[in-house]
Amino acid sequence: MEIEIRSAIQADEEVVANLAGQLGYPSSVQDIRERLFQILIDGDQAVFVAESADKQVVGWVHVFKAQRLIVEPFVEIGGLIVSEGQRGSGVGKALIEAAEAW
Repeated sequence: MEIEIRSAIQADEEVVANLAGQLGYPSSVQDIRERLFQILIDGDQAVFVAESADKQVVGWVHVFKAQRLIVEPFVEIGGLIVSEGQRGSGVGKALIEAAEAW
């Protein structure tokens, strides 16, 4: 499957909410809208989406910088969701690679 990984934009809020619901984390579009806005303006967090060749978002990953007193800063995954029909196709791996590159 050909996919493109890109940074999420505010217009992705509905599909991000729908995908979260698929995995058992129901969130309203309004809740995602507000949270995504805050994440997008925070340089210590990022959301990447996987877009299919026909421009459908089929997955997303949220990553954030974590700081602890006794270890160097590192990145944690706040969420990773791939559309049910695309699981096992390499979308998750591509999203993790984008997160690691970030």
